[in-house]
Amino acid sequence: MLYKNLVIVAAQAPDAFFAAYDREKGDLAWKSPGLGLPSYVSPSVATLAGVEQLVAMSASNRDATVRGATAGISLDDGSVLWKYEGWQCWIPIPNATPLPGDKLFLTGGYNAGSAIIQITKGAGGFEVAEVKKLDAATCGSQIHQPIVYKDHLYVNNNSNEKTNGMTCFTLD
Repeated sequence: MLYKNLVIVAAQAPDAFFAAYDREKGDLAWKSPGLGLPSYVSPSVATLAGVEQLVAMSASNRDATVRGATAGISLDDGSVLWKYEGWQCWIPIPNATPLPGDKLFLTGGYNAGSAIIQITKGAGGFEVAEVKKLDAATCGSQIHQPIVYKDHLYVNNNSNEKTNGMTCFTLD
């Protein structure tokens, strides 16, 4: 992905989950630490708690003995600003969906279900709070990106295990 003067590559390696290169010179600007196993989730940029950051998701293995994470990565130096390991998926595909109020909606198939987390920033740095967790029977989108429109969240609530179709949640 291109971000300002950087080309950000999703290396998804144990020692560099992301690497950023100077767009003109090609020099390494920074690399982030490993976050878990590789996933299909593309990195995205979101402003959370007033800070523009790279939002990343990694995978766990099937029995979650290797834990994946959702994390905010500094676009300045690649450091991890915050990390949440309360939601696990062994093949995450949809990006974390930004919601109003510095929240993110996480969803996946393979019985991962969904979660809503909120990011805040205080004097001690960033904090993550789990707002809500939804089991796989209630909500989980294996492939399709959820959509926020006005005050609703639309999720294609389908996976290999179920075909519930489109589900709509109010964001209040």
